[in-house]
Amino acid sequence: MNKYGRITILENGRVHYDVLVLEKPITLEEMQLHCGDIITMPCRTVGGVPFYFVVDDCGLLRDNPKLALFVEQYETALFGNVLICRVDNVGETIGLTDEELQIIQDNMFYTTTYNAYIILS
Repeated sequence: MNKYGRITILENGRVHYDVLVLEKPITLEEMQLHCGDIITMPCRTVGGVPFYFVVDDCGLLRDNPKLALFVEQYETALFGNVLICRVDNVGETIGLTDEELQIIQDNMFYTTTYNAYIILS
C-alpha cells in the first residue's frame, strides 16, 4: 500500500487532513486530479525528514484562493489541495511509511485563525 498525507479544501471552505491510501504509487494524473493541472513539488524538511508537498502551482492565482498549509520554518504558504509524499533515488514519488506519517502529524496543527494547517519543524 502507498500512503500519502492529503489536505483537501472542502466545499464549505474548511480544510481537512487525512491519509490517501492507494494500491500503486500515485500517478501524475492522480496528483493533477487532486491538486490542479499545473503542479509544483517544493521539498521541505519536517522533523529531520525531507518531504515533498505537491500543490497547484497557480493556487494563489485562482478565484478565491484558499490557504491550506503554512510551513513555518520556510515561511512557505501553500494554497489549494496538498499531497505530501517522498521521492526515491531516481526521482519517482513514493508513499510515506507509518513513521513518516506520524512525523507529519506530530509537527502539524490546525489553526482556526487562518482555517489552515501549520507545520512546525
